[in-house]
Amino acid sequence: MLLQASAKEGSQLSSSSLSTADDDDQVPSTNISDPSLNSFEEMMQNERVAELEKALAVARGEQKAMTDEIERLRNHETVYRDAMEGYKQQLSDEQVQRYSLHSTSGLKEFEQETDRRRSWGKERAELQEQIYELQGKVTELQSDILDRDAMWKVQWERERTDRIMERNQLAESLHAAEKEAQDRRKQLLDLKQSISALTRMDSQVTDSELAERMDQLYHRIREWVISNFRRSKLDFSNIRRETAEALEAIYPEYVKTQPSDKIGLYQAIVLSSVMKIFNEKVCVGLPEDGPLARVRELATYLQENQTLEFREWRRCTIRALEKGRARQVLNEQTQLLIRDITKEIQEIMANVSGVNPTEASQSSLVSILQAVVELQRIFLTQKAEYVTTLIVAQNGVAFDESRIEFVNIEDEDIMQGRIAFFVFPVLEKYGDESGENTSVRNVLFKARVFCQADIEI
Repeated sequence: MLLQASAKEGSQLSSSSLSTADDDDQVPSTNISDPSLNSFEEMMQNERVAELEKALAVARGEQKAMTDEIERLRNHETVYRDAMEGYKQQLSDEQVQRYSLHSTSGLKEFEQETDRRRSWGKERAELQEQIYELQGKVTELQSDILDRDAMWKVQWERERTDRIMERNQLAESLHAAEKEAQDRRKQLLDLKQSISALTRMDSQVTDSELAERMDQLYHRIREWVISNFRRSKLDFSNIRRETAEALEAIYPEYVKTQPSDKIGLYQAIVLSSVMKIFNEKVCVGLPEDGPLARVRELATYLQENQTLEFREWRRCTIRALEKGRARQVLNEQTQLLIRDITKEIQEIMANVSGVNPTEASQSSLVSILQAVVELQRIFLTQKAEYVTTLIVAQNGVAFDESRIEFVNIEDEDIMQGRIAFFVFPVLEKYGDESGENTSVRNVLFKARVFCQADIEI
């Protein structure tokens, strides 16, 4: 800009000088005649020339300064360019060296990684082969185990079936032996009764015969229970209210009865109903109304002291009632009683065991109840007082060992405190053969007691 300004001023000065010269050439032609005017113009021209020279000198100084600055900048540019070229060369050399080093280390790492991968691949192949071998062995072992399990299961099922069949055969053999023994006892008792009837006119029966009859009755009830309910299952979940009340009267904790103790519970159920016959103290079959009902009222009035005379009156009354029209009434009422007791037992047993009654079981039960009626008649016609008592298990009550006998354990002293329920009553005799000395008591047949090992009373 300074050069341009200087050039512009120089051109202006040149043009001014030229124009001045022209003016000088022209002025004399017009104003030569005035010397003072010429000296003034000459002075003005000199001043103007001096100013122009001064401005030219300044412009040249500025032009020189600009030229020096441009040269200095050119030197700086050259130095900067050389420095940049050196720096680029240095960077290029470092990058090449770094790339070379990096390439070398990368190649080594790549080779190491390749070797490592090859080693891992080899080890993996070996491990995979070992895994395949182990899987094959495991498969073989599993197959072997399954085969053995199947074989052992078949063998166990076979042995289990054999054991069940053997157990059933033993149970049937035992049942047959008990039935045969019961038949022999019955034959022996019938023979004794025949001999007694032939040798004596009196209706008195010996204590041993009565005890034998009680034992026979106990086994008949047990045989009936086993024959009809041996394979049943106890179920108290859907029993009727009447059944629950009857079971509570027998055993308050009946719900704790184990399946292995079901036979004892069934016997107790049958016995609870049979006791309705044994509890008759006058004559089995007396009606609740009619002329014969007054006999019961009179007996209730006379039996307060249980004297020998009362027992003699009872014996004579029973013999009298067994003749004529009264006998028919007694038979009818006795059959009604037996029918009601049979129905009651069958309903409770079916409700508890789930086994429906059959005609054969009903016929056997009726025969048992008829034997009970006959046995109670014998008790009532004896001179001595014979009493059958159903003992009820109570908490904290000690039992007389002379009156009870355990049917499912051996050590009575240890298990006495775990009595669950009674399955047959005790038969006791008060007095002698002639009916006197009633203070004397003899146990002819002990009550049969069933215990549960896991129940403490």
